[in-house]
Amino acid sequence: GRRKISVYDVITHNGGSNGSWMVIDDCVYDVGQYIDLHPGGNEIIESVLGTDATALFNLFPTLHGKMARSILQLYYIGDVE
Repeated sequence: GRRKISVYDVITHNGGSNGSWMVIDDCVYDVGQYIDLHPGGNEIIESVLGTDATALFNLFPTLHGKMARSILQLYYIGDVE
């Protein structure tokens, strides 16, 4: 089945050597490799590492359409427990 990831694990992977994770729609993504590629700049992603970024992601529906969601799938690592 799909890997289950605890909220604690998400919180502790908030940048640096242990990984850069975020949650969108209850899915966990390791976006460390993507931070510097983000068209909106790296600061916005860095500000939500270790958190649920769903609300912020959904604030920009025209920027975060099918293309953004397909890119996101490349970094999927599991579901929030």
